[in-house]
Amino acid sequence: MDINEITFSFVDLHITGATSLFVAAQEGHVEVVQQLLKAGADVEKARQGGATPLYIAAQNGHVEVVQQLLKAGAEVDKARQTGATPLYIAAQNGHVEVVQQLLKAGAEVDKAKQDGATPLLIAAEEGHVEVVQQLLKAGAEVDKAKQDGATPLFIAAQEGHVEVVQQLLKAGAEVDKAKKSGVTPLYIATKEGYVEIVQQLLKAGADMGKTIQLEEPTQQRTDLTPLHFAAESGDLNTVNVLVSAGADATCPVIIKNKETEQVKEQSPYDVAVERCHNLVAYTLWSASRKRTDRNQSSPEFPTELSAHRTTIERRLHTEKTIIRTIITTVLSEHVGRRWRELGRRLGLTEVDLDDVQYRCDRDRAGLKEMSVRSLLMWLDRQLDWPNIFDVWWALQGMQMADVADLVEKKLIDERNRAGVKAKDEVKENREERTLEEESVEATAAAAPATKSFIKGFEEVSISSPGSTFSFDAFVSANQRDFSWVNEWVQQLESPPHNLKICVHHRDFKTGVPITDNIAWAVANSRKILVVLSKNFLTSNWCKVELRAAIEKAMRNDEHCVLPILKSECVIPTELAHLTYMDCTDGTVDVTKLASDIKTIMKKR
Repeated sequence: MDINEITFSFVDLHITGATSLFVAAQEGHVEVVQQLLKAGADVEKARQGGATPLYIAAQNGHVEVVQQLLKAGAEVDKARQTGATPLYIAAQNGHVEVVQQLLKAGAEVDKAKQDGATPLLIAAEEGHVEVVQQLLKAGAEVDKAKQDGATPLFIAAQEGHVEVVQQLLKAGAEVDKAKKSGVTPLYIATKEGYVEIVQQLLKAGADMGKTIQLEEPTQQRTDLTPLHFAAESGDLNTVNVLVSAGADATCPVIIKNKETEQVKEQSPYDVAVERCHNLVAYTLWSASRKRTDRNQSSPEFPTELSAHRTTIERRLHTEKTIIRTIITTVLSEHVGRRWRELGRRLGLTEVDLDDVQYRCDRDRAGLKEMSVRSLLMWLDRQLDWPNIFDVWWALQGMQMADVADLVEKKLIDERNRAGVKAKDEVKENREERTLEEESVEATAAAAPATKSFIKGFEEVSISSPGSTFSFDAFVSANQRDFSWVNEWVQQLESPPHNLKICVHHRDFKTGVPITDNIAWAVANSRKILVVLSKNFLTSNWCKVELRAAIEKAMRNDEHCVLPILKSECVIPTELAHLTYMDCTDGTVDVTKLASDIKTIMKKR
């Protein structure tokens, strides 16, 4: 290939300061790289921003190019201005072979960016299990945290990467190491509803009773536990896992209203009732009854849920049927001679177990029948919500993790077959649901929501003076990308830029429908920053935000949308004609972004 052709194509991409060697390394042209090196090309010559030929080759996963550059004497740890090294960017993009080559060449395994993020942390964030394994094998410090205190384990738990969590725990990660805010891996996994990660953390000894304090715009919450978060999110499995592991369903959180100074207490049950997670509320009420030994004054059914009694009892019947199926299939096949031990762990007495054995001997029934009858005895005694995770934890204690996993898999299969979900749906209070619902229901709702939104957006646009904005920019991004987004938003809002940025988790109005909040944010922001990633493309609410941005561009300002490419993904058709800011290496040119936000373009 002609070198001049490569250089020309690169100029077309509007990237400055790139040498022919840099371009060849970026494109993976090994032979061209060899010829340029032979001709005396400067192996360390970096483009604007500090990216060297080795860096760009590592970013794009060109193993042979990386080998040639290292052989030519390229500095293995030469970093960009942000502190990102070739090893960091290779780890971020999951290029295992490149990571191996760089480590073999002596790359510093824990060399961090300016924000403290190491190659291990970014690999954990992206879920690259093999890269994590290679870095740990090379001696990476498993608990080395970012400036905000987030460790690789915390980040992996936050992003829902089960296998990465397992690898980090196996390597000795501190299970309760918290961020500076006090939030631990267990808290964040519970909040996100990642039940498998919650289980892994609890098995590793995570502290369920550890409380934290959260400062929020309108209130302060003290003595929060993971169970409060689970009740708030409405994830039934997470609630049941925590309760089965011994979480206190009666512990109160102290909530202080910052405006009125009023203080109130809420148990996990109260939280679930307030969020209209009725099934979760019922299971927490059941757990509280068990904890207080069902005293005589305890009601037969919680009064706060009486309006939903028929629905809850129908779901209760379905759950008992599902558990009965699990008992007669998975457990009858795998418990065997240890049926008595399992029964004891579930609270059955020796008298109960002797009676089961006597009846089975009389009926000439074998071990399978003993397992079934003892477990059905346990099930029939669950007057309220039957928690299958009581069985799961009992099996874990018996070192029968493989059987426990089969129980959980069967639970999921049977619930799917019965058409029920682990996520407690909120019908009565839909507007307060999280921005990032990815359920089938949310998908179905997105289309009509968008239609009603467009009309509302037109009204907001008409009522808002074109030259007056409450915000300089609104950030449209998936919730999973906000740990990265927050880093540069803080810089934009600080000197010397001093911009006012709208982000949904901080600035959206509580109690207002999401579509109305989106319309308000878009109409009252000069620019719309669309953070493109695979996460963005799979979010229904992000699609609504994108539609809003396009509507604004069409009606008011064709230059109001600024696409930011966080990770490689398919560019939406609506944005294909726009030049985007390439941040796939994990860094953002904040100065340039601030300038773009402030720039007011005239329509042609």
